[in-house]
Amino acid sequence: MAASRRPSRATPRPTVFDSGAAILPSSGAVQDLSHVTPTQKRRHERLAWLVVLACFITFWVVVIGGPLATRQYLSTAMAVRAGELEVIRPIILIRTDQGTQTGVTDMASVNEGQTIITDNESRALLTLFDGSTVQIYPKTEVQVPPLREPRFAVYGFSHQPSQIALDVLTGTIKVGVGLPVAGRIPPGFVVTSPHMTA
Repeated sequence: MAASRRPSRATPRPTVFDSGAAILPSSGAVQDLSHVTPTQKRRHERLAWLVVLACFITFWVVVIGGPLATRQYLSTAMAVRAGELEVIRPIILIRTDQGTQTGVTDMASVNEGQTIITDNESRALLTLFDGSTVQIYPKTEVQVPPLREPRFAVYGFSHQPSQIALDVLTGTIKVGVGLPVAGRIPPGFVVTSPHMTA
């Protein structure tokens, strides 16, 4: 009995890739740089140097100008302060910049730009942020233009004086100037009236 033989199938061989072969892009993707003229090359170089120079200047402006600007701000920044008004004999009127008036019978905060008005009998005591006191007598009108102190003087960054001013439009006041804080510049305290400036 003869054994039947089946035809054997050839097993496919795996595809072998050459590791040294390079895959090149199509001819349309290759850029031809042969058409760049020397003039264009000089322009590109000049543009590159301008960009580098601009970055260098910007770097030094940030490195030097940043700390200088911060120091300038810390030494010159001013904070608006308020005074505390204590009414001795009511009623006291406080007039704002817009012209509106508010009657005060006890205590009130006085901001810069406001005006304190007393009638024939009323009196008040104004205590400023630096400890100075202002006694306001009857029939008096006092405006408080600036009330400011250096914002960062507490931390030793600013050596600017505080700015305090009183403008006596009519009447009589008595000012007691507070002593400056140790190590701080005395404030610029100015009192003006129709007859004098002190």
